[in-house]
Amino acid sequence: QIGSVANMTNNRFGLGVGLGWSPEEFEWCGVPFERKGPRADESIEVLKLVLGGGMVEFHGEFFDFNRLQVSPAPTEPVPIYVGGHADAALRRAARLSDGWTSAMIKIKDLREIVHRLGELREEYGRAAEPFEIQAVCVDRFGLDGYREQAEAGVTDAIVVPWAFDGIPFHGELSAKKDSLKKFSDTIMANV
Repeated sequence: QIGSVANMTNNRFGLGVGLGWSPEEFEWCGVPFERKGPRADESIEVLKLVLGGGMVEFHGEFFDFNRLQVSPAPTEPVPIYVGGHADAALRRAARLSDGWTSAMIKIKDLREIVHRLGELREEYGRAAEPFEIQAVCVDRFGLDGYREQAEAGVTDAIVVPWAFDGIPFHGELSAKKDSLKKFSDTIMANV
């Protein structure tokens, strides 16, 4: 599915990875909650391998398969963004991913996490590689707020412009389009 979507969108697809916090969700799926980190690490490794194209095989702790090929393979690597604020999530993002994505966060905490990610990427020998920071900053808005986020290291601000215009999430599509246009004209055109 990831390969198909990457191809259908001309390589404009990025995969977000989050582990979750609820032990019940893991129990329902028959997966031990205590091993979620190593399972996620190996999952990312497998995804990169199979999405790289050609015949591949893998023999790990959680996944074991002989030679296979996933088609269609994307023509460019699919970026993988790891979410989470815990140290293990930040380490996973710095070690294995193309970027980090936040949950709702304040600018002070965002700055600290971006700094920590820089330290970890240096530790893992990945400081010179491209790395995106996607953030949902809950205390910096408007043109100056988005500039401040960019100065903190944010490469992609995750926004819901119509929420600031008082339009409900299940509101009219035309009102949301108008709000997006206003956001584009007043914020995006000036950042």
